[in-house]
Amino acid sequence: MPFSPERRTLLKTATAAAAVGLTPAVAGAASAPKTARIDDWDTTRDRVFLGGQFWANPMEDWRVADGWAECLSQGAARSVHLLTRRLADGSRPFAMSVELETVTLGRREGVCGFRIGVRADIDDHRAACFAAGGIAAGLRGNALVIGKKTRRLESAPVDGPVTLSLSGRPRDGRCELTLTATDRSGVTTTFTADVDPAELPGNVALVHNLGVPGRNSKEGGLTRFRDWRVGGAAFSEHEDRRFGPILWTMYTLSDSRGDEGFVLKLTVLTGPLADDGADRVMLDVDTGGGFREVAVGKPDPEAWTTTFRLPNWDETREARYRVRLEEPLARRDAARAAVRTDSYAGTVRANPVGRPLRCGMLTCQHEYGFPYGPVADNLLKLDPDLLYFSGDQLYEGHGGYGIVRKPRDRAILNYLRKYYQFGWASATRCGTG
Repeated sequence: MPFSPERRTLLKTATAAAAVGLTPAVAGAASAPKTARIDDWDTTRDRVFLGGQFWANPMEDWRVADGWAECLSQGAARSVHLLTRRLADGSRPFAMSVELETVTLGRREGVCGFRIGVRADIDDHRAACFAAGGIAAGLRGNALVIGKKTRRLESAPVDGPVTLSLSGRPRDGRCELTLTATDRSGVTTTFTADVDPAELPGNVALVHNLGVPGRNSKEGGLTRFRDWRVGGAAFSEHEDRRFGPILWTMYTLSDSRGDEGFVLKLTVLTGPLADDGADRVMLDVDTGGGFREVAVGKPDPEAWTTTFRLPNWDETREARYRVRLEEPLARRDAARAAVRTDSYAGTVRANPVGRPLRCGMLTCQHEYGFPYGPVADNLLKLDPDLLYFSGDQLYEGHGGYGIVRKPRDRAILNYLRKYYQFGWASATRCGTG
């Protein structure tokens, strides 16, 4: 059946659109907009999946560890894209901040910090997650960087985290970007650069080792991030673009031709969660009198799927379903709720009778053209009863960063990350299950 509808020192360089007019910060400049924290890494148990509001490039190189989002690769151009906010209007003010820390210094220094205005040829936030370009703003060694311009820090940073802030405000038809770094001792360095407001709309992302030669090199440093905050009228909000931790569901309905009658098998896919086995997935079904819990399971710790099997299913009636994921929170803040819940809903269709079966057939989803909007839109119009994927839901090159064959756990994550692109393109657009 189809998808149902309804995821220790200092730092590093940049490429991207060039900024012009680099100047010292203007005293008494208008205050930056208020910001709100958009990550929940402080209450997330250690795991690979960073959260439904993010897309990590590549997923297998990132972890939530002790309240930080930590990159484990010394290769170039690792990033974390924010899915639920977009810079939509470069003529209006915005602000971002993040705390970052270098855990290991590398032979080469790349930019660690922000990239803004990231766009793809296809006007879709998912496609932009794999695009180059945009404007880099961050730290490279002992210097602040905006585009191709740099400014030395006021003093050598003390050991420990640095708070990096970036704001933009309209000024004389341009956008004035202000980048500030404050180390643990309170020493602050700031400068500004004017850019064309037309360059700003697009995705925003955290970047790591931007500008280090070779995506699979081992020359960059290792960095971690926490407390990412965004705000301002330039941002548009898109909470519906969350992808995970429940990513999507798939089901089949088959006639056992025996005592079990029709059997519903429904699989829930989640991002890679904590490996302590404490997470639970519940299946609720509504056949007319409200949702009722009918099954409970645990995600498989390698496939990150939970499959439910319900025999003697009434195939003559449409039924709504809902899956819920319960995640115990990390006990770093006793004032917070002990459990976080995510939910995902869909519909099991009645078995079609009295007409030909409508079948949608797909194959060879190469990443060219991702996320394949016209294909998904046409499936919605055709409204098939059955989706048949004959193979090649992914290719080895999906999303870049090559193929990983060992060690085993990392190879599995490398495969899952590419498979998630397949579901990301389909699950958020295709009709009820």
